[in-house]
Amino acid sequence: MPTYMMSGFPMPTNVIDRMDAIRRNFLWQGNCDPNEHKYHLVNWDEVIQSKKVGDLGIRNLKLQNRSLLMKWLWRFASQEQALWKETIKARFGMENKWTTYMPTQPYGTGVWRSIRSQWIKFANNCKIKVGNGGKTLFWEDVWAGQETLKNKYPDLFNLSLQKVSRIREMRDNQGWDLKFRRHLNDWEINRVAELLNTLEQYKDLTPNEDNLFWLPDKQGRFLVGSAYKTSQRSVCQSSGWPWEMIWKVKVPFKVACFTWPLAKQATLTQDNLMKRCRQFCSRCSFCECEIETINHLFLHCRETEVMADFHQFKRHKLDYAKEHQRGSSLLE
Repeated sequence: MPTYMMSGFPMPTNVIDRMDAIRRNFLWQGNCDPNEHKYHLVNWDEVIQSKKVGDLGIRNLKLQNRSLLMKWLWRFASQEQALWKETIKARFGMENKWTTYMPTQPYGTGVWRSIRSQWIKFANNCKIKVGNGGKTLFWEDVWAGQETLKNKYPDLFNLSLQKVSRIREMRDNQGWDLKFRRHLNDWEINRVAELLNTLEQYKDLTPNEDNLFWLPDKQGRFLVGSAYKTSQRSVCQSSGWPWEMIWKVKVPFKVACFTWPLAKQATLTQDNLMKRCRQFCSRCSFCECEIETINHLFLHCRETEVMADFHQFKRHKLDYAKEHQRGSSLLE
């Protein structure tokens, strides 16, 4: 499905499932006869996770679709004069300066409802870069630190007479103009001092408009790739094993592809075949002494050890020959 279709419309679950089935069959069966049965060695939910947690990094279509839809939220918040934005604003109304209310109508709102439903995930990865303070709510927006001032100073928020005021409205020529509904107690004055200390670095407003800053990017720009990685990190769990070394080490790609299911304990040794309901007596094909497991076949079998010693001997012999040849060249 073209990317521009995924960026404008939510993909139905049955479409994602069908596309995943096609990709899954191609990965494990290739161009073979579709009637020929081949084992799918690793669960698809693992295959589409990041290489950093030990999988292939094939795109998760559901997360990719969500990341592309988030792009419209960024455009809506940053494109002030766009005609399409004015149309959306007129249709649904503004919840705040950055987004609309969630559509509730049953018909004709499906596309924007799908885009708007990503707002919480989107907003959790944004902060507000304050300019003139005209868009940003003083208490309820995240702009001074990693949480709202309402959550950081709930006692002062409850006393405030300016609960829905914007930053620009909270300042005068002398500085911050905080108004409370009663005189403050001694301990509350200390809390106000803490708040003013937090606000010290934001004392100078600029003529520029307030803007959103995308936290996963150092430049603050929204990128679909960074949104995808952020969404992926929230669903992936790392085991702590350095899986990425499989793909970074300088070996032929087919060797890395062979090593990956081997490290996942998914290679079709006899014990794994028995788990897949194949009936036979599991014995190592080389030594015929132990059960044929991955660890035995590739590490502990005496025949494997002989081959490993032989290849190690050949490598040392080749290194010695190269050093001897280099020494002879220097003498000449």
